[in-house]
Amino acid sequence: MKATELLKTDHRNVIELIHQAKRVGRRNALLLNRIYDNYKVHTECELKVFYPEMKKLEREEIEKNIEEHREMDRLLDELMVIRIVKGKDAFMEDLIAFEQKIQEHFQDEEANLFPAAENQLLEKLDQLGDRIEDLKIDLRTGGYGMAA
Repeated sequence: MKATELLKTDHRNVIELIHQAKRVGRRNALLLNRIYDNYKVHTECELKVFYPEMKKLEREEIEKNIEEHREMDRLLDELMVIRIVKGKDAFMEDLIAFEQKIQEHFQDEEANLFPAAENQLLEKLDQLGDRIEDLKIDLRTGGYGMAA
């Protein structure tokens, strides 16, 4: 499968998990761990496989996306702490902030970066997809076991 299709599937999975957490309406360790693991696996795949290839073509866009990932990592880390030490309202506020940031990032990738990849890396997308699938297996067995 093409790398862009795998990454889009990751996007949908993470967003659906966030929606499930919002529907529950309270802190839920299982859902939060699933969000965390799925997001982290996705991020690692982008940082280690997809972004290095795209950086050759879209340097500024990739640097912006890497910075956005740092911000989302910070928000997710705060969400993990809030789950433990703060109340429901703080948790839901931060979950919504994380959701908004991640949706903006995903929409930007799907509207700009992925079409550029489809045009400029067309012959490599299947190979990159294979590398992403292999990395996902390694990550799931090596620490992110809650990832789908």
